[in-house]
Amino acid sequence: AIPTQLGQLGHLSYLFYLGSNSLTSAIPTQLGRLGQMSSNFALGSNLLSSAIPTELGQLDLMGSGLWLDSISLSSVIPTQLGQLKQMSSYFWLKWNSLCGDLPTELASLPGDLDRDEITEGNSIGSPCLGDDGVAMLPVTLPTTDTTAIAYNLGGYTGTIPTEFGLLTKVTEVHLMKNYLTGAIPTQLGLLDQMSSNFWLYSNSLSSSIPTQLGQLDQTSSYFDLSWNSFSSAIPTQLGQLNRMSFSFRLESNSLSLAIPTQLGQLRQLSSDLYLSSNSLSSAIP
Repeated sequence: AIPTQLGQLGHLSYLFYLGSNSLTSAIPTQLGRLGQMSSNFALGSNLLSSAIPTELGQLDLMGSGLWLDSISLSSVIPTQLGQLKQMSSYFWLKWNSLCGDLPTELASLPGDLDRDEITEGNSIGSPCLGDDGVAMLPVTLPTTDTTAIAYNLGGYTGTIPTEFGLLTKVTEVHLMKNYLTGAIPTQLGLLDQMSSNFWLYSNSLSSSIPTQLGQLDQTSSYFDLSWNSFSSAIPTQLGQLNRMSFSFRLESNSLSLAIPTQLGQLRQLSSDLYLSSNSLSSAIP
């Protein structure tokens, strides 16, 4: 493996060359501390694996020669590599197992970068697959002008990226009927332009429902977290979704304790209020 201590060579500015060896394991994130590097950062032709560390985007003085080719890297290309604004030549990511979309941030890099040196021998443009062969939810962000997060009905696996909370123009979220796991990121509460459908139903999401989702108080149509594995109490803050006019669904989870009286503030609901198939107790407010 590459020693993490090499990240302490903070004055190194030229020729970090470890290529054409039999190095294994992941690229240490500490290499992002080599902030004086300006050219010839070479790890190509090794047996490294895992993802490209986002910290390599901190090598923002690099002008030429970032060789990460032929080392069995997987996952998506980090958007942070778009911070390498000085890169003008020899930006090689080819012949790995990279997948997902090509980050739009790379299009802004100067010079005559050869797109084939990034995409050749990879699966750029195709979904990333988990160990079970199921497509993973993309973690590269759509453009910041995106108004809908829509990866529904695709059989996606993985967790919901926290970065989705940066898409502040989003008005609807469609992530239903996948195999998503883990918790809902609290950052989704930052989507303060949400005005239509917030659909996460029929996944394998777990943990408690974030109180921050109560900040989505412009949501006016559907709020559906049903058929997951959420536990703990229903957040009282969900009563702030008082513009909801059609459907509010939390059924078929593992929610417990009492039904919050604050749900009585959802006075605009005209159709569905589903809380069935949970472990709720106490009296109905």
